[in-house]
Amino acid sequence: MKDASYASRSSSTHLNLPQWNDWQWQVRNQILNAQELEQWVNLTVEEKRAVQFSAGKFSFAMTPYWVSLMDPDDFFCPIRRQSVPLDEEFRTHQFEVSDYRALSVKAANGRLVHSSPDRATLQIHSQCVMYCRFCPQRKITVNPDDASARPSSAAITDPEWQDACFYLEKHPQIREVILSGGEPLLLNDDTLRKILMRLKNIPTIRTLRIQTRVLSVLPQRITPELVTILREAQPAYLMIHVNHPREITREFIEAVNLLTEQGIPLASETVLLKEINDKPSVLSELFYSLYESKVRPYRLHQSIPSQGTDHFRTSITAGLRLSEYLRANLPGLALPEYVVETSGGKIPLRTESVLSRTKKRVLLRNHEGKVYVYPEKSFQFSS
Repeated sequence: MKDASYASRSSSTHLNLPQWNDWQWQVRNQILNAQELEQWVNLTVEEKRAVQFSAGKFSFAMTPYWVSLMDPDDFFCPIRRQSVPLDEEFRTHQFEVSDYRALSVKAANGRLVHSSPDRATLQIHSQCVMYCRFCPQRKITVNPDDASARPSSAAITDPEWQDACFYLEKHPQIREVILSGGEPLLLNDDTLRKILMRLKNIPTIRTLRIQTRVLSVLPQRITPELVTILREAQPAYLMIHVNHPREITREFIEAVNLLTEQGIPLASETVLLKEINDKPSVLSELFYSLYESKVRPYRLHQSIPSQGTDHFRTSITAGLRLSEYLRANLPGLALPEYVVETSGGKIPLRTESVLSRTKKRVLLRNHEGKVYVYPEKSFQFSS
């Protein structure tokens, strides 16, 4: 387990421990451009070029804590590869989708997405702690001419919030609301409490789910005050996004313990990423470490074929083989479900859901019996 410490960089960044453990300081001091990132890692020519070229196209930001997990000299560092763009990000393919939820019912100016009969996803704002390069929803910067500008929060407006609540009240079949992002836990405590309590006061809403990346990217955000708010909002599940064992640091474990000791249920989601975590040993260690920490591995996602992310995608054939290995080598409670997201919703990737496979496409069947086409990648294991 890697201890994410500021000590190795303290001489150059003039950090002190109280600042480092202040989540708001981490947000205020996000790394926003290549010049700032070069103070921490030795960027290659390609990385530097891609970071600069992303200005005005895709948002780029990460916390000092996340950067401290990077190997400053290893181009293939899994922490680095998740967050530092490459030239491949700006190459597009005809099968890539711009909005994989285009067929979903949307309300409140698109803030509320009703994609499943009993669930709806609410986007409170669009700012992230760190912009994952494989994310299909990575946001475009507001001012393309100002590369140093901080990403806009694009927060939900009062009319949009009222419309969202009205929609939820008029659709009693919705039993769960999923808070998504941007990063929901970037909200201040008072705002987050008001939102959670308002949702809980809708009689037909029985559970809440909060999707978050903070335990990996900003574990300092898990404070006693935040835990109290989450405890008051129960039943509310914290769905944490974690992709590699290197993210499970001392700070990560401390944040998990703070939550679990107060009865906050935790589950995890992982994206299968080529040459980052697509090895049996890496995924096995990740899922068992989460299980050991009382985090239930929930889903392993096949990467969505969205704009500029093809270099992250493995083949479904490789993913199925990895799933077979994990099924044979992990306890059932440490074994996530392997799924792919389509315009018809999430489809579990099992033998019975994969109808046929060729070198160019995979035919998939969802729970309704509808058939969808997924563009296949050539099969290969990472070296």
